[in-house]
Amino acid sequence: MIELPVDRTLLIRTDFGDDAGWLAVRALLAGHARDSGTELRLVDERAFDGRTPEQLGVELGADPERSFTFVADASTLAAAEHPVLVVDLADRPGRAFRVVATGVAAVQEALELANVSFDAYLRRCDEDGVLRD
Repeated sequence: MIELPVDRTLLIRTDFGDDAGWLAVRALLAGHARDSGTELRLVDERAFDGRTPEQLGVELGADPERSFTFVADASTLAAAEHPVLVVDLADRPGRAFRVVATGVAAVQEALELANVSFDAYLRRCDEDGVLRD
């Protein structure tokens, strides 16, 4: 397994079939990170290709410094809103919801500061499991 930094929130790429989608997601996230002041470490390593939220929950959930991670999977890269997965690593490792790429910075900041719980975000998602506000 790749050694991952513990000082930053991660966005892990788990699909390598759409480079244009990955570049679009990166561009959206770079702009929002600048505006919000949040830092996001992009992990673009083929060792994570095909990993599911459940697998990542098990693999990364043992780190007490990290309670969640973001994931760019095939759905993230293909959809117009680029809905990024937010994966719980603490309470119920592997459970997840999606947030449109433009909302990643706000979710990151709230989860890092524990201003909003993972459960609260799950309740705020639309019927399709995506957070859009």
